[in-house]
Amino acid sequence: MIVLRRNILTAWMVILAVLATALTATGQVSATDLGCPISPGPSTKVGTFDPARHPIVLVHGWIGSAEDLHNVAAAIDKRTPRTFDYRYFDYRNAHTDWAARPIVASCLAHYLHDISDSHKKAGGDGRVYVVAHSMGGLATRFATNSAFTDDPVGSDVLGGLTTIDTPHLGSPFGGTAEADLYQDGKVAWDFLWGNHLLPERHTDAIRCLALHGSHQDLPQDCSTAPYLPEGSPLGQISGDNTLQRTLFGVPLYDIDLRSDSVVGVDSSTGYLASSGPPGTKYPPMRGATMHDVTCKVTSDQTLSLMRSFRGGNIPAAIISAEITAIGALWNDSAVLDQINSGHLGPNLEVMLAVAALLYPCSHNAMLNNNESFDAVADSLKTQLAQPGPGSAQAPSGQWSEANLSISASTLGAVKVGMTLDQAQEAAGSVFDGSGDGAHYPVPKNGRPELYVVGNSVQCVGASGDNTGTPPQIIATAEGVRLGDNEDEVKRVYGDLAQYVPAPPFGRTPSAGYVIAEKSGVLAFSIHNGKIVRIVGGPNVTPSDCGG
Repeated sequence: MIVLRRNILTAWMVILAVLATALTATGQVSATDLGCPISPGPSTKVGTFDPARHPIVLVHGWIGSAEDLHNVAAAIDKRTPRTFDYRYFDYRNAHTDWAARPIVASCLAHYLHDISDSHKKAGGDGRVYVVAHSMGGLATRFATNSAFTDDPVGSDVLGGLTTIDTPHLGSPFGGTAEADLYQDGKVAWDFLWGNHLLPERHTDAIRCLALHGSHQDLPQDCSTAPYLPEGSPLGQISGDNTLQRTLFGVPLYDIDLRSDSVVGVDSSTGYLASSGPPGTKYPPMRGATMHDVTCKVTSDQTLSLMRSFRGGNIPAAIISAEITAIGALWNDSAVLDQINSGHLGPNLEVMLAVAALLYPCSHNAMLNNNESFDAVADSLKTQLAQPGPGSAQAPSGQWSEANLSISASTLGAVKVGMTLDQAQEAAGSVFDGSGDGAHYPVPKNGRPELYVVGNSVQCVGASGDNTGTPPQIIATAEGVRLGDNEDEVKRVYGDLAQYVPAPPFGRTPSAGYVIAEKSGVLAFSIHNGKIVRIVGGPNVTPSDCGG
């Protein structure tokens, strides 16, 4: 392992050369008079729009460029034909700056406003959809807040944000020597090949991409990305690589790296889990989605790929060291310990380096991954279905709808505090079933059971799963659905989710989680690792609607 530790920095710098070859293209760039970084390509200009199509802006990440996202745009267009007009925000000459800096955040805000105004001028609604990779997602968040721009983007302009491997809670490589070497090498490579002008030497993005959350602040002078404006739809997509340990072709066990090789899954989908500034709480959301794109590669396949690798001038000693690490069973225990502890040790570093180079769910490979493309398209379709602010086309909230939202005080249009008659009118259903204080329309065709408790509604609830004919989806505003795995609650709500063990007695003793919100408490009942009931009310628990 001494050899591995000695070579790890060199390994990451060499891997950069391979990635840089694949992800960059030639062409000079220039800045506008305002200092905003814009590429000369027509796809970065505001231009004019077809009012029947929606503007979509793709935003690249740290040390990236617009070219990184061309395949993503092509894939979206294939899956949603004649739906979007595509533009790119290309800040490649400021891509070593932290996303909060005006040259990134404020320039992006102005660009989105210009896109919106042009679409309105053509007769469109002016709502702009953003698909962002890595740090580009944080740049979009900063662009919505008046602390970072004089023209913040509100929910009237932002139709939705879809993030691909965005480090909402930072990256374990943030602030490390590996990241510093990677950045310096790629910037030099791009400059020598004429791809970019040489950026100013701020490099604060390296420090500010560090891990952070409820128990760990960002380094000094690094602003934390604010939450999006109230009602803004958000889709989060993460890449997750798994190494399946095989012996002579026989599967032994899986090592889930819980990472795309640069950003952990918990960070890529960690928007709600204390990713905002300290002391702030996420505002209500609409159209929230999350997709975990997983790739499994066997150790035999990995070793074969490493031995045949011809993508760059990686020294034979490094290849040999990485092959030794992947091929050694004794290394797995140390890797698992480092994954579970959250400590980025040399064993895990080498495995992540191999994943970055070879695996189809790595940080950059996610921009060429069909399952990732499907997730982006699904996120956009969900966002397009959301009504705009103040729209008269908002869902009625009647309980017969295919998609119904549940919160700490509402189930669709039914609210805690209503009379039973008011609740039936709001639900658009007759409550022809009752028992144990609950009133409900008798479920049909295998759909979930929706109910209220009390003649004056004390709480609202849904039990079952998201099935039925036709299927019905019951979900929180943050995207956690009835029938989801227990892990979704922990992943979405993070430290906000408090575990409650099952009581020793009661009508329906259940273990689960509670989330305290301004309007009440949201409770999730868990059985066999699945969410079997969601309840909202002032004093609810996973076992009892009344507290």
